[in-house]
Amino acid sequence: MLLLGQPVKRFFLQPRMRFSHGFLFLLGIYFASTECPRNLVNDVPQAETNGPPGMEPEEHFIQTTFIYRDLSDDDQSYSRSVMDKLSSIRLRLKLQARVTIDNENVDCTDNGFSQCREYPLNKPYHFLVVEDSSHGAAVYSVDKKYNVGKPGVIEMSLLDALSRHSLQPLVTYASEEAEHQVGFVRELSAGEIDGFLQENAVLEKKKKSSIFIRSPLELNLIDQRILDLRLPNLETSLGKLQV
Repeated sequence: MLLLGQPVKRFFLQPRMRFSHGFLFLLGIYFASTECPRNLVNDVPQAETNGPPGMEPEEHFIQTTFIYRDLSDDDQSYSRSVMDKLSSIRLRLKLQARVTIDNENVDCTDNGFSQCREYPLNKPYHFLVVEDSSHGAAVYSVDKKYNVGKPGVIEMSLLDALSRHSLQPLVTYASEEAEHQVGFVRELSAGEIDGFLQENAVLEKKKKSSIFIRSPLELNLIDQRILDLRLPNLETSLGKLQV
């Protein structure tokens, strides 16, 4: 209640928080420093994720082995392209999808490794063995016949195989040169792998049987006339004794 003669107090609505220019400047620096590193490393474009905004992909580990056998210069060139593309994919997936891929390259051209005995010994091939804790191991054929020509095709083939062992689709992390390409990859069946072992066993058996081995006691294999020349004649009181 206001009384006459008393001064009227003025009330002003004060804001709860005032942003100074300095605070806004610091806020801008914060958002700039928290920009997703996927946009800054190796000029790799940011890939879209399938989860809610702001959700990071779950970390995942995959073990791979690129095992190959080259019989021509074209085979060697293709194998090199696959290894180079696999190397770039590993880096991109580690940064963007949080997928760590431990890869090993095995050259079976000279059949110098024990793993080579599980695959064809007399044919060229390019296989990618992929293994993870959730799906186990599988062997994929990255056939040169269907993937040669464009690097993007090889990349999509590798991403397809890796996606089958990942917690999320990895083809969404393809590069610009590969995102519109279609790769070809095929999982080998257990019967095909067993067939390789059987073929190799037959080849090994043929190699062993081609070596002529006979006991030294098998004299019937030697011409009798040769034996007559090599046997000594012994002189005795009764005459010559032929051994």
